[in-house]
Amino acid sequence: MKYSLLLIGLIFIGIFSCTPSKEYDSFGTKIEPKDAKEIKLITQQADLETSSVKLAAIVEEVDQEEGSWMILKNDEGFPIRVTFKDYEFFVPKNIAGKEVIVQGELKKSEMDPLMAQLYADGAGVIYDASKSYVEYSMIAEGVLVEKSEEI
Repeated sequence: MKYSLLLIGLIFIGIFSCTPSKEYDSFGTKIEPKDAKEIKLITQQADLETSSVKLAAIVEEVDQEEGSWMILKNDEGFPIRVTFKDYEFFVPKNIAGKEVIVQGELKKSEMDPLMAQLYADGAGVIYDASKSYVEYSMIAEGVLVEKSEEI
């Protein structure tokens, strides 16, 4: 009985130790992937104005000239525009659709009505002038990008 339990335990250890973990390319300050929160958990916080966070999200768009900004997909509302602290680093231009983990200062602010209408039109959302819209932006100090051979 002892040996069968030991054998079962070793099998489980072997199975879980062989499970591949995601690998990331790092940009900016070195950060760890653990404890990253989903974007919707952060953007649903009503009292958020500025806060230091670590987010896991999918890249929707990247600056195609230098990689100096990216937009994170946010199904809960308007996307999050990410720039990089003091423009000390950029991200690859071909990472749209990839998972990233970003750490930095997230800011929630009321959007200018003209910009809100422009973004709503671009997103295919009906603009309501009687409603206030929020904008999310982040200055990232570190970024992890899901590893691939293309980067």
